[in-house]
Formats: sequence, structure tokens, C-alpha cells
Amino acid sequence: MNTNSRLSHANALRWFGWIMFGQLLLAILLGLRYSGDSGFPSDILGKLYFICSLVGHFACLALLCNLILGWPALLIAPRSRWPRYWICFYNALLQVLLLADTFVYQQYRFHINGMVLDLLLHGEGQVISFSQSMQWKIGGIILILSLVSLAISILISWILPQLRYGKIVITACLLSLLTANGLYAWASAANYIPVTQQQARFPLYMPLTANKLMVKLGIVTREELKSRQVNLGSENNDFNYPLHPLECPTPVKKPNILLIVVDTLRADMLDPKVMPNLHAFSSRSWNFTDHHSGSNSTRAGIFSLFYGIPPNYWFAALASQRAAAFITGLQQQQYQLGIFASAVLTEPAFNKTVFASVPNLRLRTLGANAAERDTNITAEWRDWLGKRDVQHPFFGFLFYDAPHSYSTPNNYSNPFQPDWKEVNQMALGPDFDKTPYLNRYRNAVHFVDEQLKKVFDDLQEKGLMDDTVVIITADHGEEFNDNGLNYWGHNGNFTTTQTHVPLVIHWPGKLPHQYNGMTSHYDLTPTLMKQALNCQNQISDYSIGNNLFDAPDHDWIIMGSYGENALYQKKRITLVDSTGRLSVRDPHYKPLPDSELPRNQLIPMLELMRKYFQHK
Repeated sequence: MNTNSRLSHANALRWFGWIMFGQLLLAILLGLRYSGDSGFPSDILGKLYFICSLVGHFACLALLCNLILGWPALLIAPRSRWPRYWICFYNALLQVLLLADTFVYQQYRFHINGMVLDLLLHGEGQVISFSQSMQWKIGGIILILSLVSLAISILISWILPQLRYGKIVITACLLSLLTANGLYAWASAANYIPVTQQQARFPLYMPLTANKLMVKLGIVTREELKSRQVNLGSENNDFNYPLHPLECPTPVKKPNILLIVVDTLRADMLDPKVMPNLHAFSSRSWNFTDHHSGSNSTRAGIFSLFYGIPPNYWFAALASQRAAAFITGLQQQQYQLGIFASAVLTEPAFNKTVFASVPNLRLRTLGANAAERDTNITAEWRDWLGKRDVQHPFFGFLFYDAPHSYSTPNNYSNPFQPDWKEVNQMALGPDFDKTPYLNRYRNAVHFVDEQLKKVFDDLQEKGLMDDTVVIITADHGEEFNDNGLNYWGHNGNFTTTQTHVPLVIHWPGKLPHQYNGMTSHYDLTPTLMKQALNCQNQISDYSIGNNLFDAPDHDWIIMGSYGENALYQKKRITLVDSTGRLSVRDPHYKPLPDSELPRNQLIPMLELMRKYFQHK
């Protein structure tokens, strides 16, 4: 290599280094948005860890991302401008992606992942949708951030290479990285919550642990480590569900069953003003006032409802494509199945799990928005009901979606005002006035309530109400910063705002009753299997719940979502993250670092989360 070539490569390397420095500064500014669910850490070690992990982590990300797709191009043509243009453009895209991730994290407390991208790309606007004006705003933000990123890159490439501070910057980044990982390794072993609770704040972040070293140094004992970690088993184990073949002799009289699930319906919406029709219906039925979903998300909530087992079995069920035992039981007794869902049944893959055994499954409903699709499933259900084979009982499933999308028809009255005319997630924050947002949600719930009236009236007109079990519930709730921690929507925490849902059951022959004990989604499958399908199996063969009419009153409930599980109790919530680490929070989701772990409940919880795996 001649001298000019070496100089070219040296200059290119210097330019490359300072470009990464500029992008690191911008990434750090954006990274401040990951301040966490409780704001910026209040203690000294928590603050130090946040700053060091912020600098060290994004320095590593900048280096790795640019080494993969940036440096090779510059190395090939060090004197050409085009590799430099590409690097500037490439880094601008990375910053845009980082900004998008901060919005996702602030609302849902998880990062952009395969699930989020899949919903955006394949959900057909039924799961995540944006108005046209919102799309323009997002486009404008992307353009501005791209220009800012490019400008920073250009300015730094002109000015800073003349300065001789590169070694200082590199040293600072390395020290930050080492300090953050060292702090986390200690905190992980010592269970220092202000540090460990920050582990999930940054995307692609996996801090160092060194438990063996900490034991050798005497910082913690092996017994203390074991008491703070659990093993949830492997999703790769064979799915052993149900534990024994179903034994369900045909009952003397098989009731019709109609299960109605309203996406994102929280329990306090069962109100005479918001849902007058369901409220009136509940007064003539069994109303379970302290009912909880098995999750704060749709996928896991529906899974817990139909399977009757914890959501950690989702991937095992998906891999085996084994339908819910309840669906199998219905098919064995020749029920006609009418499945009508507003959102697509392929995202999440309910067609390969819950309804995997259902032939010719209806996967989608036409409609421009959730409200239109909800209207359509009501009409299509009524039509199907009128044309069914009356010689066989039916099972109907109606899955309404309007509250999830805050959607009402264009000509709807929208009785709750002021109503947020356009949902702008980017405007949400700790000080945001939730009233218009909550009213828009209430209006969507009110609209679904009118759909329910049409369903109830139709059953009555067709003379079917006295022969039909009618169940109304939700997959999960919805939060509007109720706990003051800047949580909005769902899939963010396991407080009652996101997990407490209505459960109303009209059962022919049973007098109206209000039950106030704590019940869960896990209880519905055993109730239907025992009371409607006459299954003789032990409930534990296919569910961790109990018959609702045996008056269960749970002391605790297993809840799960995407990568996180929880032991829910009225006075505390014990979280189990994807690594098995435990932490305790109060009912409003504030950390309780000094709270004793509920070991008497954790052991049976773990047993139930392993029970339906075939361990080898």
C-alpha cells in the first residue's frame, strides 16, 4: 500500500470515527426519552447507571451498526464521496428508527420487535392504524430528524477531525460501558432494584451478569441468588395438553353457547351511562365484579380464556397447532361453530392455536375501520344464526374491536364530550389531560354496547335466549395514565386498569346473582366443560382454573404477556422477567424493593407454568 493510499484510509477512518461521534450525541439525546416508568432515577447509583449505560450502549450500537454496513463501503472507496453520503443516510435511518422505538417504549414499555413490525406490516390497519393527518405528522418528524442527522454528520465531518480529542471520546465511551456493566453485575447479584429495573429500558440491551464472581467475592450467597430467580421451563418442551383425553359423554340437553369478547374493555365501563344495554343484561345474569384476564394483551388474554392455562404456553401451542380443549370438546359433541371476529384471526395466530381444528375458519371481516367491521360481524352473525342447522346446538364467538381502535361510525352521536377528534399518541405524556382521550374510548364502548343490544334482541326474537348460555367479557383492559406513571393503552403493566375486565354470564335456569370473589379467565373453560359439555375429566387436565359456579375466590392469579409474567395479588404484583428475575410492585405499579417475595405462591405458580410441558 503506497503512502497516498495509507493517508486516504487514515483520513477516512478519522472521518468515520467523528461521524459516529455525532450520531452518538444525537442517539444520547433521543435516548433520554427512555427515562423509565418512574422518571429519571432518584438515587445516585441509579443515575450513574442510567448515564453510563446510555452512553456505553449507544456507543456500541453505533459502532456495530456502522461496522456492518458503513465502514466496508468507505474502506473500498476511501476517496469517493458516495460511501460518505451512504453512511450519512444510513445513520439518519437508524436515528429515525430509534425515535420510533422511544414512542413505542413510552406507551407500551417494550421495544420495536418482530411482533410490532408484523402488526404494522400485516395487520391491515386492524391492530395498529394511523389517520391521514397522523401519517403526515409522522412523515414530517422522519424528514426533520433525517435532515438533523445529516446536518450533524456533515458539520462534524468538517470541524471535529481537525481537533485531537478522539482518544478522550473513545476512553469515555469505554469507561461508561465498563461502569454500567460492572454496576449491573453487582446490582443483579445484590438485588439492587434502582439499577436492575432499568435493564429493559434500551433496545437490544443485555447487560453483564457475574453471579459466580459475586459469590466468590462474598457479596451474595448462592442461596440468596436462588431465592431471587426462577426457572420457567422451556417453550421447546412438548405441549402436553390436555393431560388426558377428553371424556365428555353427551349431556341430556346441550345448551347453545355464545361467547362475546370486546377487545380492550375495562371493568368500570360496565356502567349504566356507558353500556346501558350490557348493564341491564348483567342485572338479569351472573355478574362477576372482580374478574381478571390472564394478561394485559390480546394474544395472551384470548389464550388464557380459551385454553384455561397460563400464556407462557403460547409458543408450545403454536408449534403443535393444538386447538383449545374447549373447542375440541365442542367439535366432539357436534356443535356448529360460528366464529366472527372484527380483527383478523391470523395476527395473532389464533387460526393456528385456539381455532386450529376448525375447518374453513373465517379469518377476516370486511370493513374500512373497526366500527364498520363490528357492525358487519353483528349482521353476519344474525344472518348465520338464522340459517344454521337447528338440529345441532351452536357455539358462537363474537370478537368486537372498536374500543381497541377508539372507533365509532362517522354518523355516530358520540355522547361523551369533549371527544378527542383524532388520537395522537405522540401527544401523550405525564401531564396530558386524559379526558378527551377517555371520552373517545367511552364513545367506542357505547357504540359496541348498541351492537350487543342487537345481538340480545335477536336471540330473544328467535326464541333462543332460554336455550343459550351468553357470556360477555374482554381480552384485557385499557389504561389512561390511571396510576400516574405515564402508562397508556395496554400491554404495559399488570395493574387492574389493564387486567380487570367484565364478566357477565346468562345461564338458562340460574337466577341473577352478583359475585364479588376474585375470578379469572382460567375459570371459564372449566365452567363450560363441566356445566355445558358434561366433561368428566379432572379440571386440572385442561385448566388451572375452577368452575365459576363453585364460588372460587383466588388469592392470586398468574398473568403473562410478551416475555413477562406476573403473580397478581390485590396488595402486590410480583413480576418475573424473561430471565427469571423477580421484583415486587404495589397495586399502582410502584417498586417495593424491600417487600418479601411471596414464596408460598411462587412455588405453585411455577409448577402450573411447567405442568403442561412434557419434560424429557
